[in-house]
Amino acid sequence: MTTILVAEDDPGICDLLTDLLEVELAATVRCERTGSLALQAIETASFDLAIIDVNMPEISGYELARRAANRNIPTLLTSGHPDADIKLKEYECPYLAKPYRVVDLICGAAEAITHASENIRRIKISLAKLEATTEGLKADLVESNRLMNESKTILAGHPPAPALTKPFRPGHGETAFFGGRVEPGTRPSPIQHSCAATHPGRTQANCT
Repeated sequence: MTTILVAEDDPGICDLLTDLLEVELAATVRCERTGSLALQAIETASFDLAIIDVNMPEISGYELARRAANRNIPTLLTSGHPDADIKLKEYECPYLAKPYRVVDLICGAAEAITHASENIRRIKISLAKLEATTEGLKADLVESNRLMNESKTILAGHPPAPALTKPFRPGHGETAFFGGRVEPGTRPSPIQHSCAATHPGRTQANCT
């Protein structure tokens, strides 16, 4: 007799799948509603198929599918979230989208059981691609954080120069030199000052 494991945390969906699979495939169905219980079932019992929701509590559906594949149990992952559906489709993972269509459920389950080796091969390849992408994203995040911390360290050692809040005002005795005469408000350069002192008749242009 065909035996099927259903890993699903929604009791209503568990009951629905049990009824459909028992009637349409004459299967014996075991439902587990947590990742830990589903993993225990995978490790200790034999199944012709596992139907696993990707968002299981405690242990993700992806990990459960990996464990099932290692035990030579064909798997259909399921999801009701658009982002997860896109990911499963992108990596060509055998899956069913929620809400279920009866024909998709029964045909998908029958195909996975009939072509178990191909299903397991696809599951392993898909999960390997997913894991590689996840590790790549983690590595990018680590490098980004490293560069950010490095930048903070550099900035902490070189504080920015304070902004000027007041215009320059000459102090007592500070004067400016324009066109051969002294004006208040700016300061002559050392070259201009020396030139004016030694050649009183020269203009600024003559002294630059």
